[in-house]
Amino acid sequence: MAQYKITVDSKVLHQLFLGNSQDEGMQALLESVLNQILDAQVTEQLGAERYERTDERKAQAPDLENNIFLDQEVHLGNAQNGTKMTHTLRLIKTKDSEGNVVILITNCFDMSAKEIGDLYRYRWKIE
Repeated sequence: MAQYKITVDSKVLHQLFLGNSQDEGMQALLESVLNQILDAQVTEQLGAERYERTDERKAQAPDLENNIFLDQEVHLGNAQNGTKMTHTLRLIKTKDSEGNVVILITNCFDMSAKEIGDLYRYRWKIE
């Protein structure tokens, strides 16, 4: 079981105990606690703090002109439970021909993200 260090802002406590509505205070408390837990889990999963770059957390700048919102090297799985893959994959977030957001996972590093996105759109255009 994971353990997290949770801090509660004095304003949230004040709202909880002295505010006009205890429901709003409880909502603020739960929101604060759950957001801190989610942030801790994301940090644990990525193996890096928010905005921190590590060898395992590499990303290219978005290319919005070509509908490339994310181009990042990833490893699937989890190191803690032994399911982390050893091979690096590439995650590309783009849009399909209808404007829906699509996430592609590939092992192709010799093509640009735009080329991979175009190939995906072309493939689905003919199917």
